[in-house]
Amino acid sequence: MTQKRIKLAKAEINVLNDPQQSGLLFNTAVDKMELPKDYQKLVKMCRFFYKHDPIAGTVVNKMVDCAITPVRNRQALANEDELLVYNSMVGLMQEFFRNVCLEYLLSGLVIPHYEWAKVSGNKLHPSLNSRRRMWIQDNFWFRDPATLVVKASPVIPNKKYFFVKVDSAFIYFIQNKGKMKDGTTDKETYNILVKNYPDFVKKVEESKGTKIEFLLEDIRPILVRCFPEDPYPIPYMENIFQT
Repeated sequence: MTQKRIKLAKAEINVLNDPQQSGLLFNTAVDKMELPKDYQKLVKMCRFFYKHDPIAGTVVNKMVDCAITPVRNRQALANEDELLVYNSMVGLMQEFFRNVCLEYLLSGLVIPHYEWAKVSGNKLHPSLNSRRRMWIQDNFWFRDPATLVVKASPVIPNKKYFFVKVDSAFIYFIQNKGKMKDGTTDKETYNILVKNYPDFVKKVEESKGTKIEFLLEDIRPILVRCFPEDPYPIPYMENIFQT
């Protein structure tokens, strides 16, 4: 190697090692990131990187786009009216599927729920009879994984129990009938809770303490891979933090 090339190589090395030149410092201290052992905190970290890291966010969004294609109902044995009812729900379900897929990739844990609603036929499609009432699945949603606690059964193999955490602020809100800790009130939200979830409100009102865990029943959780000794799933993005 000529003297000129040696000087050029040294100059390039100096630029890489000088944070004032490149903004980066390559040494052994770079690859040190302590991951939170708490699953809820890990989920928040995954969401943070998804929102703020352009590469991670783009890759996850592309995976969702590739996985969730447009929903199309086949008529099969359904009659024309039944097909119209099914097609009226496509837009709602399409959005729900995309959100579920995104949450699955970020946290690895999805517990879906839905509610039933009785609507008239013409609200689903103009050609349906307005005097005909139908019960349809409505308001698809899923639990926030950051509020969930997963516990493995000490007796039954591969059996897990899922609990939802209720924090002190929400407990105070219900026990004080719509009043918040800062003195403001939201009677509308409180009345909606009482109307739609009376059993839940009653349990919170009768509870003691600043934190409560409620067992979720009749659910079908969707989880990614898990270690045998850990009931919580392993988020896909966790490996990125360890590189």
